[in-house]
Amino acid sequence: MSRYISLITLLLVIAILIVAFYKVMAIFFIPLFLAALLVVIFKPFHVWFLQLFKGKKKLAAFLTTATILLVVLIPLLALFVLAAFESQQLLRKVNKQSLISNVEMTRKKLNLEMPPVSEELSQVDVRLDNMAQALQLENISHLQLSNVAMFNDDIELLVNQDFGDAQNVQDGWKDYLVEFAKLEALQDEISEPMATDDSPEAEAALEESATKLLSRFNEQISATREKFSKFKSKMLGGNPFKIWLKELANPDRATLERYGNTAIDYARSFLVDLGTFTTTFLGGLLLGGAIMIISLYFFLLDGPAMLDALKHLSPIEDSHEQELIEEFGKVSRAVVVATLLAALVQALLGGIGYYFAGLDSVFLLTLLTGCLALVPFVGAAAVWVPCALWLFFIQNEIPSAIGLAAYGVLVISLSDNFIKPLVLHGQSNIHPLFALLSVLGGVTALGPLGILIGPMVVAFLQTLLNILRREMKLFDRAAARSAAPNDPEFSIASKRIGLRKFRSGDLDAMSAINADPQVMEHYPSTYDRHQTQDFIQRVNGKIDENGFSMWAAELIATGELLGFVGISKVPFEEDFTPAVEIGWRLAKKHWGHGYATEAANACLQFAFEKAQLDSVVSFTSLPNERSEKVMQRIGMTKVGEFDHPKIEKGHRLQKHVLYKISKADWQEKQKEPQS
Repeated sequence: MSRYISLITLLLVIAILIVAFYKVMAIFFIPLFLAALLVVIFKPFHVWFLQLFKGKKKLAAFLTTATILLVVLIPLLALFVLAAFESQQLLRKVNKQSLISNVEMTRKKLNLEMPPVSEELSQVDVRLDNMAQALQLENISHLQLSNVAMFNDDIELLVNQDFGDAQNVQDGWKDYLVEFAKLEALQDEISEPMATDDSPEAEAALEESATKLLSRFNEQISATREKFSKFKSKMLGGNPFKIWLKELANPDRATLERYGNTAIDYARSFLVDLGTFTTTFLGGLLLGGAIMIISLYFFLLDGPAMLDALKHLSPIEDSHEQELIEEFGKVSRAVVVATLLAALVQALLGGIGYYFAGLDSVFLLTLLTGCLALVPFVGAAAVWVPCALWLFFIQNEIPSAIGLAAYGVLVISLSDNFIKPLVLHGQSNIHPLFALLSVLGGVTALGPLGILIGPMVVAFLQTLLNILRREMKLFDRAAARSAAPNDPEFSIASKRIGLRKFRSGDLDAMSAINADPQVMEHYPSTYDRHQTQDFIQRVNGKIDENGFSMWAAELIATGELLGFVGISKVPFEEDFTPAVEIGWRLAKKHWGHGYATEAANACLQFAFEKAQLDSVVSFTSLPNERSEKVMQRIGMTKVGEFDHPKIEKGHRLQKHVLYKISKADWQEKQKEPQS
């Protein structure tokens, strides 16, 4: 009982310390994340520096950090400063009168101006609509039709002056006047006093007459409104869409001023926010930037050791941790690098286009292009399209506008279609819809950094769900495999690993292993699916023929395919042949767990006790130090080197190292105490 209390207390203390640790470290999350991201992105530079300076880790880490500062951080800082400076200049130029003047100029260029009596047309529309709301006779008698008639006089003057040759407009106006005259006559009739009589019959007749008059008025007002709408349509061009555009582009003066004030307030708010962000960025750079640079240096210097320490402390299974780490690197290199590189290139191309198009605030537009290029389905077009429209309609720079539009379509936006596929190489498994939602959601939740974190969250969730799916799928198999050493399906079984013939269901997993460039680094080439299928058929045939070959290696606890381990006759002639070799090939995520050593030891036992072999050899290319260490751990001894006869002369993998163990040596090794 006391042990459980101690465990619960320990867990509570750990939980409290984790919360405290989070609060202490939370302010450094962004610098640390960016440092880790930069390490992954610039890893090839770090490896190159290590090779150049023959493994001097401190020097390589320092030079990589300096390269990142010069290539990324300093230029980015300069761009932010210049953009903020231009935004302040632009803010001083923005005023309501200039916006209204530009709107009026645009209306004139697009032939969307309303006739001089647009106010009168609007007033007639409004007053006829109000008349339609009169539901009682006493309301109708008080309607001011004389005001409408006054507006009619102004409209008629314009019709006679400017539309004298437009017969359809003239006819429409005459039809409207006829209906309006009927409306005036009907109002006069309604306004005449009615005879009064207190008898019930007279009251009923009076009510019936009033109802008929009201019905006639409603019919007439509808007819009048219809004729006026037709006249107005003919006067404004007759095209419903163009009429809608004209009405939309010609709000009244008060509405236009309100729109202008709103636009100015928004522009000022945006530009002030940009300036504030830049100021904050510069201020935060002193602390956050220093933390990021220091972290970057130490991540480059001691990154693998730090990861091993974290993996040791984590309760998550090592293979799952390794999968998440690999996913971070994969997403960073594939999605993030592709997105950032495409945005950077589009921003630079956009800046060149804006400069030659003669636009002001080039640095500000370049920064906006780069930021919006990060958002899927929005892209750089959200900047260069409005710029082209501004040049065309506002500044009347038609050649520049057309040139910028063509340049935007053919160069700026199309560059995205070349850069991303070049970087991704099919590595991104995120659906475009999830990519868009992850970016938008990330920005909403985390600000600009969400553009990078959003896709990573989706990728990690996808990876964790895949891990969970595999665990649930294999959960029921664990109990059945617990007695695996006695399972007749396995030719050989150790504590954790069972070796058996390949099954048809192993093809996908083995194909993925053979297609992994890291797994096949020390082989002349990777295998495609057909080559893997041929390999499986060949080794299964050898097992049937000889009783041994390369067996499928299965993790007993989960039933997951690790790769293959086995013994096989050497298929070429050399000084040490004929001989039987021992070999292995495991998926990268299963490296570092001792699986190869454990299965190879079980194979040696089979070779000497069941197959009654006198000795077993093993060989690999000189650069393959990992496999050579496994040979040493299973008790084999290096006996020499040779040129592999099936690898072309001069190839970097031609030179091989040869190891050997005899049955007597193996038996002697079995007598040693096992650690």
